[in-house]
Amino acid sequence: MNFKATYAFLALFAVLAAFLFLVDEPRQEARQQEAERQSLVLPDLDPGQVSAVTVRSASGTVRVERGEGDRWKMTAPVPDRGNAGRVLSLLADLGALKAEREVAAAGADLEPFGLAEPDLVVVLEGPTLILAVGAENPAGDARYLRAGNGPVQVVKSHQVTSLLLDPVDLRQPELLADAPWEQLSAVEVGTGDDPPLRLEREGERWWLRQPLAAEADLEAVGRLTDKLRWARASGFPDSGGEADATLATGLAVRLEWGGAAPPVTVQLARVGEAVWAQGSGRDAVLAVATDVWDAVQVTPDALRRRKPVQVKAWRVQGLEVVRGADTRAYRKANGAWQRAGEELAENEADTLQALLETLENTVADEVIDAPAGDAAYGLDAPLGTLAVDLGEGPRQELTLGQTGGRLYARGEVAGPVYVLPAAFADKLAALFADPGPSAEEPAPGPGGDAANR
Repeated sequence: MNFKATYAFLALFAVLAAFLFLVDEPRQEARQQEAERQSLVLPDLDPGQVSAVTVRSASGTVRVERGEGDRWKMTAPVPDRGNAGRVLSLLADLGALKAEREVAAAGADLEPFGLAEPDLVVVLEGPTLILAVGAENPAGDARYLRAGNGPVQVVKSHQVTSLLLDPVDLRQPELLADAPWEQLSAVEVGTGDDPPLRLEREGERWWLRQPLAAEADLEAVGRLTDKLRWARASGFPDSGGEADATLATGLAVRLEWGGAAPPVTVQLARVGEAVWAQGSGRDAVLAVATDVWDAVQVTPDALRRRKPVQVKAWRVQGLEVVRGADTRAYRKANGAWQRAGEELAENEADTLQALLETLENTVADEVIDAPAGDAAYGLDAPLGTLAVDLGEGPRQELTLGQTGGRLYARGEVAGPVYVLPAAFADKLAALFADPGPSAEEPAPGPGGDAANR
């Protein structure tokens, strides 16, 4: 066997393979990329360099300009904030336009293609690029268009659909875009005549400060703030210059932030079946959903805390329950409840879940803001106590008392006393109806179950 010839052949093969991999393949890819680029209607479009976009169509003329921090602002048909997401989507669609074929050279008669008076003209600045969209082809599945003074080309109709937009599409639809909601520290709601209702945040809790002093219900505050946070325009009504007078008849909501962001005031008014809204720093009047109006129609009684414990059953990680001489400590591990390190029997697990759901949903029949001494409510000899651990933050504790046929509860020594439905005590008693260890179990700590402490 001629090994020299074999080695020479293998070496030649290796050189050829290296040439194909290192030289020819990149050339092929480069040629393919260039061919792809040349098939684009606007191959020189760089979205990052576009400073302004003007769209002229049967719906009117709309113009948006890039401002500081890449924020877009509308200058026509009315001054307003631009919808940055929609502008960037439009630029992406323009950059992805691919021509099927060329049907007429530059300088040809444009009338047969509907380009003498185009249905749509898009003008991009920085550098300037112009795109005109004309009529549909006879088959109805494509449109004629021309970039600048170039040839007439054909593109599939679906590529052009997103370009045939209404001027409203490029306006900022969010009522309060870019607001630092995580830093929300206070909310005021009023008409401008009487002192406003005021809420203030302390950590994870909200408090009513005006017209009464009481802790606020987290869910009620969340409904109010969430409706404002996610409010979007369903339209932009023509106020005919009467916006200020109309909005002054409605409600004002002032939002304060814990950081350096300035406060924002939102004016809202009911106008027939519509709701008008306008945020400070923005001239535009937005038509928003009626549920936004409903959400700001709040009263102190609707906002005040009426739940002795503010928890969601699924979030509870630990529960200590004391009834007389019996103490039970529960801890959730890997999604299952345990007591004394042992997984619960089905009956006890169901009873515990029923108690947690009762804790979540129980609303006081009455709230006593200035309670008398503990003895007046049976709290000096408690019927039972509960401590709820959510896995983070302090535990929520509840002391139950019973006297005169009424069930009372207090969460904090200095807090109000809640008058609870009598059925609440039944749920507590049901938990202890299940036989369990007679010895007292230690309270569950934030990091482990009773068996590990």
